[in-house]
Amino acid sequence: MRREALDPSRAERVIALRTCTDFETLTAAELWRMAASLRPRRLSAGEAVTLSGLPLTAMEFIVSGRVELLELEGGRVLGPREVIGDLSELLDEAPARRAIAREATLTLEFDRAALEDLLEDDFSIFLGVLRATARRLVGRPRARALEPSSRGFQPSGSPALDLVERVLLLQANPRLARAELAALASLAESATEFALPAGARLFQAEAPVEHFVVLTAGHVTIEAPAGSEFGAPGEDVGMIEALAAETSWPSASAATPLRGLRIGAASLIDTLEDYPGCGLGLLRALAREIDR
Repeated sequence: MRREALDPSRAERVIALRTCTDFETLTAAELWRMAASLRPRRLSAGEAVTLSGLPLTAMEFIVSGRVELLELEGGRVLGPREVIGDLSELLDEAPARRAIAREATLTLEFDRAALEDLLEDDFSIFLGVLRATARRLVGRPRARALEPSSRGFQPSGSPALDLVERVLLLQANPRLARAELAALASLAESATEFALPAGARLFQAEAPVEHFVVLTAGHVTIEAPAGSEFGAPGEDVGMIEALAAETSWPSASAATPLRGLRIGAASLIDTLEDYPGCGLGLLRALAREIDR
């Protein structure tokens, strides 16, 4: 067997990464750096690639050979340039499907620990992966299971929030709930408070998504794609679009008088760069939303 088939080159690893939609926003230079974390894995015919029910621990990029996913109806056979698992399943430690190599197979394995180390150490790669993940959520209905519990935040009678109240409000957001307090404080300090009357639109149409809002009081109606109304303290509107670098706002309006915090997209990105743990927690939260 040729040496290249036994040990894929860096360029071949980049090509493998290119096949995965999770990494579609990354540049060639970023993929080149990422490729160093992939490790060859050689499997014999009949050998298990993944075991059913156990948490997925790695993505497998197939270089040669065939792998059958046994738990799909009728089975499904994957071949070269196809991937077993995806980023959302990996970060969320979702149960793996049973997969068996049907012949001698070579994969490039990207395990969770290596991925998390890379995302914490290389912010440009992290940001590209975060944006690709957010784009998968744009336009999806909000999952009710993700509604915040308010985590001790209670709206006060005063229209202004002090720093502690702002931090508690941000901590009530399920996407930010596991962020360290220093990261939340940094984000809270960058925020500005706003108030809108009932019927007002939250965002201007046809304008770049440059900020998002976190609600303090009131209810918001999202008109598309499937109308819904929500308003628990800590709910956000526009965060997904801001992270995805979208050029159009969600169609949201105030169903009742509305109060909350307005946070710039650039401020959020700066905070994620300064606090890698916060960024990885946010990415995991988005991964869980994709899996729901």
